[in-house]
Amino acid sequence: MKHNTNETDDQADELRRIFEELESSVETAEPAEEEEKQHKEDEIDLLNLPPRKEIHGQNSKRTKFRMNGSLMRLTTVVIFLLLILAGVYYVWQDEIITFFIS
Repeated sequence: MKHNTNETDDQADELRRIFEELESSVETAEPAEEEEKQHKEDEIDLLNLPPRKEIHGQNSKRTKFRMNGSLMRLTTVVIFLLLILAGVYYVWQDEIITFFIS
């Protein structure tokens, strides 16, 4: 049984050593990769820029409001009814007020 325990200890030690080596290599590689990414982001290739029209055309998206026929008719009827109600109120103002008070 001692032989089996030593073998397990040897495997564990070997695995710990491999894991530590991998861990140290990953730690040294990460800062270099981050620096490369930052450097690439900072660089702008002036010869391969898109045309100005494309860039500014994409950013100026405006909300367009379109009225179809049925919406136009509804708007016209509502405005017409409001004008009629305003005229009725102007002509019969006193009678309307006394009707609602009493």
